[in-house]
Amino acid sequence: ESLAFTRDEGEGIPNGIISRFPILESGEWDDSGQTNRDFVWAKIRLPNEKILWAISVHLSAKKSSNREAESRELLAYFRKNIPAADHVVLGGDLNAASVADAAFLPLREIFPRPANIPADADGNANTNSPRNKPYDWVLADAQLQPLAIPVVIAGKTFPNGLVFDSRVFTPLEGLAPIQKTDSAAANMQHMAVVRDFRIP
Repeated sequence: ESLAFTRDEGEGIPNGIISRFPILESGEWDDSGQTNRDFVWAKIRLPNEKILWAISVHLSAKKSSNREAESRELLAYFRKNIPAADHVVLGGDLNAASVADAAFLPLREIFPRPANIPADADGNANTNSPRNKPYDWVLADAQLQPLAIPVVIAGKTFPNGLVFDSRVFTPLEGLAPIQKTDSAAANMQHMAVVRDFRIP
């Protein structure tokens, strides 16, 4: 299967987006709070001809007020660049210390918080390597959120989406070549967050 992708160029910690659907345009918006990364965006044409904007972010690991400022900056970019009729999904490392982190406050205007969030089979929704902080998110706008469907993988169903950790996921046999120790690899700081949507 042919995939399209885009990523930061010349950044120390680049963000990126991979798409199974055509990327019509892509680029980056300046993250004025960071010197080694920006907000990466891709304008994607879905099979039904609707447009999906995918945004990849990596917010500040410092104060929550820094993350809130970055989120306000993102909101301004959305208002300026994204037509109201288009779908928007935002994914990445929000460095959120909790589900009440200030990073979410400005984003609520575009991305309603789902009633239930992705988790592993044990119900753990935390995504950092020690599995004690909800750093990583996939957020859908108000048009896309109602189209969310359960994630079905390796014969298991995750009603709200999946936080994938190879150390606890079973059965791994259906996900070859993934190994049990992969999520504990050197420098592996985050788990994958998986959400599915059915686009009419």
